Amino acid sequence: MLQAAVEVEALTPTNPQLAATIESMEARGIGILYGRWLIEGAPRVLLIDTKTAYRFLDEWKADLWNTAGIPSPPGDDETNEAVVFGYLVAWFLGEVSNLSPQLVKLTFHSSLRTKRTKLSSHTSTNG
Repeated sequence: MLQAAVEVEALTPTNPQLAATIESMEARGIGILYGRWLIEGAPRVLLIDTKTAYRFLDEWKADLWNTAGIPSPPGDDETNEAVVFGYLVAWFLGEVSNLSPQLVKLTFHSSLRTKRTKLSSHTSTNG
């Protein structure tokens, strides 16, 4: 179970596409917690445990290099975390948008559009 560093009340998503996406990723070993952050306003949060996806790191770093020509040095914890987080977000959004395209709307700064288009067209939602 994912341990949150802050107080979060775990909830079951009422949106069936969100629930299906979380279940699908959990079935592949990704730690995810959906809930309510216990602060003023009680916003809904989705916490993803990046450490549960490190087994995909080499594959995703190779994909990043082959698709976009972006190097990622070995042993660089910050780079590794950014790669894993980015691919987890792409995986999550890919799963949700496959189930319900109207749920996902992304906005990117113009300088990021080329890289985003290349990666999103190649990123597997199978993990």
